[in-house]
Amino acid sequence: MKVMFAVLTLSLMTLLATAKPAHATTTAGDLQSYCKTAEENHTKGTLTSDNGFCVGFVSSFLQMVSSNPIFRLNGKLYSLTLARSISTGDAVVVFVKYAAAHPEKANDDPANALLFEAFYEAKIVALVPVIENSQIQ
Repeated sequence: MKVMFAVLTLSLMTLLATAKPAHATTTAGDLQSYCKTAEENHTKGTLTSDNGFCVGFVSSFLQMVSSNPIFRLNGKLYSLTLARSISTGDAVVVFVKYAAAHPEKANDDPANALLFEAFYEAKIVALVPVIENSQIQ
């Protein structure tokens, strides 16, 4: 199961790669630093556009997942889907807590991979096997 999760994480890192050049990819630590202030503001009820990078990144990730992307992993098709509804502010809190619990991933992992791990562990996103038919290639 751990091997499949690692392969899935690597696959999703490729699927969810940002438009920046590879050398400028946002790391989990970068996103965590932006989101720390956003998390504090959300807790106080003052989340604003000043928290734009974090809020935009997390919101875009959730929006992408809500489109139920389909990908092939080990010859099988899976759909990434939202398992439960969550506000962007609450999603930021989930990410900040997960990132704080895994400081070893701050500098090496891309932000989108750690978002996936945080949301998967919190059961916000789910992987759903897709039954293949001749129209899906």
